[in-house]
Amino acid sequence: MWDLRGRGAAREKVKREEVDKELEGHGDLVKTLEYMEQLEREIASMRAGSDARGIKMLRQALSGSDDADVQFVFEGGQATGVRGHRGMLCAGSEEYAGMFRSGMAEAQEGKICLPPGVGVGALRGLLEWVYLGE
Repeated sequence: MWDLRGRGAAREKVKREEVDKELEGHGDLVKTLEYMEQLEREIASMRAGSDARGIKMLRQALSGSDDADVQFVFEGGQATGVRGHRGMLCAGSEEYAGMFRSGMAEAQEGKICLPPGVGVGALRGLLEWVYLGE
């Protein structure tokens, strides 16, 4: 399925078959189809690489790896064993970006104190959403 951004948010995704049918009888269809297939392969390759990097970084974060540069801390100062990456957190959340760029204690210490009531499951869910968009 093709996602032709800019065609309007209210419209549905355009299917490859619809494009193929529309192109019939217009110029060099074979070249156009070959180009479309090339673009599809390149997009799939980029997505696979991006997904693999996100998954690798999420595994580092959830395992408490030293490669992650942010420590999450529960209420009362108890470390969660779950860490994060500033770059991923900033890319996925304007709130984290503001926190790390403002000179707040979190930016200086690399520790994020979680609000009361946040558990490990919720934190993991948040990180999965930030890292993988899921």
